[in-house]
Amino acid sequence: MGQIRKILPVKYFVGMIAREAEDFEKAETLLCEKFGGFDLVSEIIPFIYTDYYEEEMGLGLLRKFTAFRQLMDPYLLPDMKLFANTV
Repeated sequence: MGQIRKILPVKYFVGMIAREAEDFEKAETLLCEKFGGFDLVSEIIPFIYTDYYEEEMGLGLLRKFTAFRQLMDPYLLPDMKLFANTV
């Protein structure tokens, strides 16, 4: 039988797709205000691996990843996802 154990905090990250580099800055500001700062931030790279988002977002999409500095409760995931989707 399994043992009950404490749920450990996790590291959250965000994968963003945008048409303009400035959109990443706006999103990062809102995310940091809500959840704290980042400790890892990727370069902006062309999003060329699939055309899945082209109909909705257009051509020439960009990609960027960021990871939050602070480890957080895994139960925050649904709220974080909903907030990120509004951003």
